Amino acid sequence: MNERASPWKQAESVQRTTLQRFYSVLSSMYSGVLLVTDDGRVEFVNQALCTYFGLQDASSDLVGLTSNEMIAKIKSAYLHPDEAVARIREILAIGQPVKGEEIAMRGGGTCLRDFVPLRVDGKPYGRLWIHLDISERKQAEVALRQSETRYRALFDGSIDAIFATAPDGRVFAANRAACQTFGMTEEELVRVGRDGVTDWSDPRHGAALAERARTGHLRHELGYVRKDGTKFTAEVSSVILPDRTSSFVILRDITEREQTEEVLRRYELLASHTRDIVLFMRREDGRILEANAAAYCAYGYSREEMLSLSIRDLRAPSTRPLSDEQMAIADARGILFETVHQRKDGSTFPVEVSSSGATIDGTRTLISVVRDITERKRTEDALREANLELAEADHRKNEFLAVLSHELRNPLAPIRNSTYILEHSPPGGEQAKRALAVIDRQAGQLARLVDDLLDVTRITRNKIQLQRQTVDLNELVRHTLEDQRSLFERAQVHLELLAAPRAVLVDADPNRLAQVIGNLLQNSAKFTGSGGRTRITIRADATAKRAVIEVVDTGVGMAPDMVSRLFQPFSQADATLDRSKGGLGLGLALAKGLVELHGGTITAASAGLGQGAQFVVRLPLATDEALAPRSGEHTARARRRVLIIEDNVDAADSLRDVLAVGEHEVEVAYNGPQGIAKAQKFLPEVVLCDIGLPGMDGYQVARAFRAESALRGAFLVALTGYALPEDLERAQAAGFKRHLAKPPSLEKLMEILAEVP
Repeated sequence: MNERASPWKQAESVQRTTLQRFYSVLSSMYSGVLLVTDDGRVEFVNQALCTYFGLQDASSDLVGLTSNEMIAKIKSAYLHPDEAVARIREILAIGQPVKGEEIAMRGGGTCLRDFVPLRVDGKPYGRLWIHLDISERKQAEVALRQSETRYRALFDGSIDAIFATAPDGRVFAANRAACQTFGMTEEELVRVGRDGVTDWSDPRHGAALAERARTGHLRHELGYVRKDGTKFTAEVSSVILPDRTSSFVILRDITEREQTEEVLRRYELLASHTRDIVLFMRREDGRILEANAAAYCAYGYSREEMLSLSIRDLRAPSTRPLSDEQMAIADARGILFETVHQRKDGSTFPVEVSSSGATIDGTRTLISVVRDITERKRTEDALREANLELAEADHRKNEFLAVLSHELRNPLAPIRNSTYILEHSPPGGEQAKRALAVIDRQAGQLARLVDDLLDVTRITRNKIQLQRQTVDLNELVRHTLEDQRSLFERAQVHLELLAAPRAVLVDADPNRLAQVIGNLLQNSAKFTGSGGRTRITIRADATAKRAVIEVVDTGVGMAPDMVSRLFQPFSQADATLDRSKGGLGLGLALAKGLVELHGGTITAASAGLGQGAQFVVRLPLATDEALAPRSGEHTARARRRVLIIEDNVDAADSLRDVLAVGEHEVEVAYNGPQGIAKAQKFLPEVVLCDIGLPGMDGYQVARAFRAESALRGAFLVALTGYALPEDLERAQAAGFKRHLAKPPSLEKLMEILAEVP
């Protein structure tokens, strides 16, 4: 009979099978597992746990051991053994489950222990100890914490404003730079969000948002507004993270950059339009880093050529570079200096350079503004030359005043001596005749001095009016030579005339031309010693259409420096104290002025002191129009009724006697009212009126004549010592037809009387 298993045996078999399966599952686990029975003995341990504790065989090493024996076996595996043993015993004594206990192990590992009570058929069976190594998780947590620390340091340490935003655009974090940029706390920025700091009046935002939606990225320059309402432009970058859980918006305030760019734009505009040269040079070797268009034009190089040069290539070879001391001054506060630069073609030009140091893109740079001062140098040279000429003119003026004083006094002594002789000698005797000749000669000398002074003033102010007519130079020079012959005879100088073979006609004022030739002859007689020679030659240069008058002497000659200033007023070769040669140094200046008024030229030459002198006058030959007869020209003389109004009784009476010799009918008045009263009865044709009359001056007299119909036709002649150009203009405005300076030339006076209609 088969014996069937008892129910107890069946139950035990099922339990063993279940435990074996349970142990098989525990053995395959990666976590370490230990089963301790309720009486405190180790019943099961898997290989994973043995590996944690460095054991080879779980069954031989741990199974069957008591709790205390097991603890002693594994104690050395912990980093802090005593603390670990105490904690394990404490856990074993607790009847409740214990989860998440961390105990540090050697080698950097960290275990997590779960003590779970086991029950079999409702009865306590023991405790299950699950050991999990969480060292990697701990390392990951540490790494995460470090990453978060680094991230926050980077986030808060950035100089750019950064927002962390959610997918819906909500700001959940802002760094310190963002707070400083917008003038808000992080809480305020989180509350207002991006929309609260965006300048929506900036039209660029719409395009930027569209680009961000399309690409997930954003890089634009957009407008924003601070808490205080001020607006600024920021360079914005936006990046959405790959998991699309958040994004970062980075803003950089570019206000300073825009200001800098605006300054640079203005500089570029200024540099492109300025005529000054602008050079940027590397401080260490002078290499040209940049230059403006004016530099290319000034030096003649292209931009590519210019950037291959250094400042050494632009300096003239004769110039020196800045010294170390000067370079230090340029770096510190700038320096201004003058030097000479050289163009591509080798030509040089003076420049004024303003240099200062700066650091641009990390490079020590010397910035130089170079100005071409060629014109300024020319102006300075001209000014310097003009100052020298003014100083020379002032020196000549002082000499002239001394000479004038000497020349004016010289004739006075012989005149006074001659008047004494006339008073004490028989009339008509030889002494009286010599005395009269002396007076006439010295008075003529005084008149010439005064006339020369007046003529120089008139010429310099362009106030001389030429009375032109067709003149034959042969005849004019012959007559002038005869007038001067006695002067040459007294000086014992031989005078020779070589006239042209036929008439040499010029359109000229014969009196003024005779004055020019007379001055040249007098100058020759004065500076040619006894036994010398003077030759005057006349010829026509048909090719140049010029008439030529040449005066050559064998006199004292001139030094080269004297020739160069011979025609300047008050210049004289005779600088001796006794002024034995006489004159004011005006003769040649007058000659030059009168010749130029005629459209001609006058030159002087000399081989040197003691080698004689040569003067050449060239005048335009007369044209056909000049040869035509001129209307109004006449020399016929007629008897005139002449009224003299002069407060100087001697001058008035002597002039009356002179005119009476010419058979003119003459009346005299010694003041203005008396002259008008006499004129109303006498009805003069010509009135010779002094300007400087007492009470009623000559201008008032002239206006009174013009205001009265019976006297309006009188020919008024101003006779006065006021002979400057403005005096002539004032006299003409008052009604005077002509103007004669005192003392009047009798010949000139007779010419005027002959011209009266």
